[in-house]
Amino acid sequence: MSLLQPRMVSSALQRAKSLLTKQFTYDLPQSSIATKPLQNRSSSKLLVVPRHEQVMHANFSQLPHLIPENSLLILNSSRVIPARLHMFKPSGGKAELLLLNHLSETTARAMCSPLHAQQWRVLVGGKNIRVGHELRFSVDAQSDVAARVIDRDQNRATVRFECASQCKTLLLTEFLDQRGNPPLPPYMRRRSQQEDRQNYQTVYASEHGSVAAPTAGLHITDQLLEDIQRRGIRTREIILHIGIGTFQQLETPIAGTHDMHEESLSVSGHAVADVLSQIRKGAPVVAVGTTSVRTMESLYWFGVRLMREPHSRFSHSLSVGQWEPYEAMDADLSLPPAEEALSAVLEWIGGPTRSLHGSTKLLIVPGYPFKTIDALITNFHQPRSTLLMLVSAFYGGESNELISIYEHALRHDYRFLSYGDSSIYAGPDFFAQGVL
Repeated sequence: MSLLQPRMVSSALQRAKSLLTKQFTYDLPQSSIATKPLQNRSSSKLLVVPRHEQVMHANFSQLPHLIPENSLLILNSSRVIPARLHMFKPSGGKAELLLLNHLSETTARAMCSPLHAQQWRVLVGGKNIRVGHELRFSVDAQSDVAARVIDRDQNRATVRFECASQCKTLLLTEFLDQRGNPPLPPYMRRRSQQEDRQNYQTVYASEHGSVAAPTAGLHITDQLLEDIQRRGIRTREIILHIGIGTFQQLETPIAGTHDMHEESLSVSGHAVADVLSQIRKGAPVVAVGTTSVRTMESLYWFGVRLMREPHSRFSHSLSVGQWEPYEAMDADLSLPPAEEALSAVLEWIGGPTRSLHGSTKLLIVPGYPFKTIDALITNFHQPRSTLLMLVSAFYGGESNELISIYEHALRHDYRFLSYGDSSIYAGPDFFAQGVL
């Protein structure tokens, strides 16, 4: 490597960290935020965005005819848990808990275990809730289940659930079915209703673990999945459990001072093998949602680490840091191709019949080099959000180009955010012949 090369690549991390968050904002009227889904999920609008070409307006039900027949769709099958609990303080005042994560178990395992004595990190709503308080489901303190506050730090706390003798065998999944509510995003400005239990869930959701839905998949119906398969388009499910941090807007002036939230993931060897096969054939990989993007790209960077640091092969789980890709770019211009990195992952887990588990804090901002994804299906995101930065990175160009696309969608009455309409981004050569 010449003496000039470190200077050429040393700015990758600096450029990422110095991005001004104000570049990723736009005026979003409350009237454009969808607070309820359409009756038919797949009848939502779909904005077709060929990279740096004229956008087109379509319907989501047309998706099977918009993308190539040899595509592979990556779906996030994480299931939203009814994690919001409305309770009462000892004084009779109202309290609210939002379950975030079990202290020692995965959410999926905790859901199948007795509620009694489970300890959870929670988001707390309500005034004067202190350590030692017992929160209950009735004002008269006669409810069979209580949540005792073990510690508290600002709006987060640890609670231990305590059950009366007659309900000590009550499973967490049974308890949440009875008492829990879907954790709708705060920007909807309404309480969840019974129909949200089904609406705020993808039709293919399987493993419990998210406190927010992978909303790009909310447009997909069983009928649409059949149409996709008839067209010769395959699907493969991965899991990234979405945390409350997905709603966190960028409050800092530059990206470098934002602390990215960590989320757990799980990917089967079959999924890795299918993506690897697509890459080898030169066939498209389509991410349904930003969570699918972050999962697949995290696999690539973990594979890079396996190739460069043999001792990483003795690690028992995948992990990717917030700035890891940019640090890797600074260290070496010659990043391995996706085929080699994913092959290393597949070898590490022991082949297609095995799975890997781990976590990621990957923050994708403009300048990021996508390695595994050819097209992105995603909803319209909040201003000053990491999700908007990711979409801007995938689209390429200046941030104001994506903002212009968002403003175009607003002018054409697209519905925004979780229950809103959708969009698909790709290069112009991606879309099926005759579409453009």
